[in-house]
Amino acid sequence: MTVGPLPIIDIGVYLDPDSSPEQREAVVHALDSACSDAGFFYLINHGVPQKLCDEVRDFGRQFFQLSQEEKYRYKVAGGFRGYKGASDVLGDDPTRHSERLGFYPPVNHCHNGLAPDMDPDSPIARLPTTRDLLGDQDSWPSDAFRTATEAYRQHLLRLNGHLFGAIATALGVSATSQKWMQHPTLSLQFNYYRALAKAEVEKGNDSSSASLEIRGHDGKWHRVQPLSGAFVVNIGSMLSLWTGGRYAATVHRVVHLSKEPRISVAAFIEPPLDASIAPPPELAAADTSMEKYASKTYYDYMFAHLEPYLGPRQA
Repeated sequence: MTVGPLPIIDIGVYLDPDSSPEQREAVVHALDSACSDAGFFYLINHGVPQKLCDEVRDFGRQFFQLSQEEKYRYKVAGGFRGYKGASDVLGDDPTRHSERLGFYPPVNHCHNGLAPDMDPDSPIARLPTTRDLLGDQDSWPSDAFRTATEAYRQHLLRLNGHLFGAIATALGVSATSQKWMQHPTLSLQFNYYRALAKAEVEKGNDSSSASLEIRGHDGKWHRVQPLSGAFVVNIGSMLSLWTGGRYAATVHRVVHLSKEPRISVAAFIEPPLDASIAPPPELAAADTSMEKYASKTYYDYMFAHLEPYLGPRQA
């Protein structure tokens, strides 16, 4: 089943211990197709309590309703954590304006401080005492906000484990080939798009409630409508690299054109910075074109994309 440009994946059948092998295999096949074609999909019956989802979103909504002076109390050094005002994020286009509040676990280059079997003089082998790569630590508006958000994060990490397991099954890769995602990091970013004035909406010539757009195979932008109770999942560039391009890294954007404000809570699930990413031998053996995907650490990929925000690498 699809809604607009995206397929719907019912992960509940896969999670249900009473499901038959055939039912679980059907979910695995549907997930593989969604990752290969769209690179995005709706995920339903995911097991994350709706009450918790609503609570986390409400905490974000309450935060963005604070005065600008109060919100800037939660601005921290670095490009990823803390509050970012609209002027800190994008330029003058009101349809692209957003305020952000980000939370990212501590990063010391390697998930366990010093990666095993790594040259201790390597620039990516850092001790836990090293200054955090992404700047100052999280700044929480309240203990209640943090408690709800951490509970939400744990639910998403468990869900990610099931999703990644289903994807690995679809690809037919071994447990050894899955190790790069054994200890993922999950960060959260709250995004707030203000209500636009009538003239701004008319200038954009669209009153749709949807803001997320993906670029289809036809080269056109397609709106992704909200689906009650569903997560919108973007597999991202790392899975595309790991599968040698078998899975799609779909170009997407957010264009807000509504007289109603919008809030989203984006979760980013990433491997440890010392994880090596390259097509696994099970896939590479069947497709020699994957040889062009040289193995790199996630740290190297991350810096290639984020150096404008993080600054030059430290020696």
